[in-house]
Amino acid sequence: MKHNINFLLIFISILMLPFYSVGNAYFSYVTDVTQTGSNKWRYDFVMEYWTITGQQPNPCNRLLPGKRCYLSINHLHSAPDQGGGSGSTRVPWKCNIDFSKYETLNQIYSDAINRCGLRLPLSASSTHSGTITTDECVGFFLDTSSAGSYGRMLPGGICGIAPPPAGKCYFSGSNELKLNHGKLNDFEVNDNYKVDSFNVICNQSMSVKIRSNMTDSMINLRPDGSIRSEVKIDNIPANIGTTIKLIANSPKNVTISSLLKTAGPINAGAFNGTVTLILTIP
Repeated sequence: MKHNINFLLIFISILMLPFYSVGNAYFSYVTDVTQTGSNKWRYDFVMEYWTITGQQPNPCNRLLPGKRCYLSINHLHSAPDQGGGSGSTRVPWKCNIDFSKYETLNQIYSDAINRCGLRLPLSASSTHSGTITTDECVGFFLDTSSAGSYGRMLPGGICGIAPPPAGKCYFSGSNELKLNHGKLNDFEVNDNYKVDSFNVICNQSMSVKIRSNMTDSMINLRPDGSIRSEVKIDNIPANIGTTIKLIANSPKNVTISSLLKTAGPINAGAFNGTVTLILTIP
């Protein structure tokens, strides 16, 4: 059975010859969509990370002023920011703490981990019931009920949309693409460049944004940072992403590139990294 691809794994690799390589943001993507009944869909997903830079104000004060405020993971059910209903099939994780009196989002994040057992990356599922009316994805939601029912989406998320048949857009072909820099001498590594491409298809004319799970423009190919790759999508840093316009059912070709950068001495060996690309609504 053929599945439409809604996330793309980019492998960046290099083999060295021995003689001589944001405020608040969370990142999620749907890995599979399964129809489990009439007008009923299960989204298998990965919630990869949640990062907070600096002290961020409590979003409960803006989204749910004067009300109780609970945090959960659910799917976007209706525009612009309403989550799905309650129940374990829709809400794979929730926190039964009322966060309305907390001063900062940082404190909410800390207690979500330390008191409510949030562990990322999280692989789980969320089920949609009823007619699909928006481009659905999985994210964090704030709700007045601890059940996690029809909450409001936490702003700042990078939320990969579900592909057809539940959604509209997908990556065509395989969900893996390798930018292989091959065997290089030490003096050949810096500024070595590789480029490839892939296609995106939507079943209606629309705009989508392609971006990565990277938190900055470079990805380490080894832990000490001696070899890094600058990854770009259509010549735009992959952590920023690019917006493309598509004509219904017409493939749009998009380039992905890797430019190697070195820092300090380089030890021989095989080095690689993985980048995840997703489709979002701009």
